[in-house]
Amino acid sequence: MNCGIDGATHDFNAIPCGINGAVRQASELWIGVNGATKKVWPTFPVGGTVVIDTAGRTDWICPVSGQWEVEMHGGGGGPAGRGQGGSGYVPKGAGGGSGNVSTFTLVAGEIYGIVIGKGGTPGTDVINWTPATNGEDGEATQFVGKINGMVGIQNCPGGRGGDAENNRGGAASGNLATAGASYSGQLFLAGGLGNKNAPKQKYGNGGDSARAKNKPGENGAIILTYLG
Repeated sequence: MNCGIDGATHDFNAIPCGINGAVRQASELWIGVNGATKKVWPTFPVGGTVVIDTAGRTDWICPVSGQWEVEMHGGGGGPAGRGQGGSGYVPKGAGGGSGNVSTFTLVAGEIYGIVIGKGGTPGTDVINWTPATNGEDGEATQFVGKINGMVGIQNCPGGRGGDAENNRGGAASGNLATAGASYSGQLFLAGGLGNKNAPKQKYGNGGDSARAKNKPGENGAIILTYLG
């Protein structure tokens, strides 16, 4: 936001103000609007994004009221344990992905509780006569607070683990995610995606399964984008 000072135009970020006889740069600016005060600087830009991707619980304070796109990823599912083939291990089923996106009205100053889910661990490989086990499901990611005018909980379950008994990939969770690949003779099975529209993004991806090594599911995340 700009204003005129001494015939020139300046950004509010550069405006100094007097405090106890000293001149300091303003960190916030409020103006009166119809009898109420309104914060005009700094503002959160339309299209601005906040990414929260540390597994566990945290709090987030919404910087501005309005419409927000909330992309949520639970943990990706772990792959099933591997079986034994004629020349080594054989993958059985990759982990499913987790990802969902919705649009909500959020409230400035509201504290939102956030839980980011961990990715699932791989199942155990077959050992002698002990069969391989299923991959672990990913943990759910949650977003809790005042949503669309009411206090509520948004929940995104984790991707499902691969199925060792049936050689099947884990199921997807959410409208962005894809299932893990099932075994049909391959030596590598790709985990499901957490976001099929952004395949290079890792959040919520299911774990890959391969002859050489199985990979755990990726941790989840919440990506918030201000729409205005």
